[in-house]
Amino acid sequence: MSRKSPSGRRPSSGEARAWLLLLLLEEPAHGWVLLNRMREFGLETEAGTLYQTLRGLEAENCVGSDWQRSVGGPERRIYTITPKGQTELEQNAKQLAERRSALNRFLKHHRSLTGEPSVREG
Repeated sequence: MSRKSPSGRRPSSGEARAWLLLLLLEEPAHGWVLLNRMREFGLETEAGTLYQTLRGLEAENCVGSDWQRSVGGPERRIYTITPKGQTELEQNAKQLAERRSALNRFLKHHRSLTGEPSVREG
């Protein structure tokens, strides 16, 4: 099942953090896998930016990492979410739900004034 959007967009640094934490909640992964998973969701980011964000999350103890041997290749750093990272992720999810509610109120009011949908959902 592909989730890739027609055109990727660059996430804000806070959004990238939230996505990385969410993807690591799904399963531990190395940076290249995380980069590709973000692209599947229509989010484009440079590898350097992704690794910088992961290092920041690790410095804040939101993610941990260990080196894993690879068959026929170099060792890879595998990232995992920590309990602190899970707490941050839950806070992000709550803030996004509140923002979604506010946006829904705005769109509903816009439709009531114009009779037109504010955006087409696809």
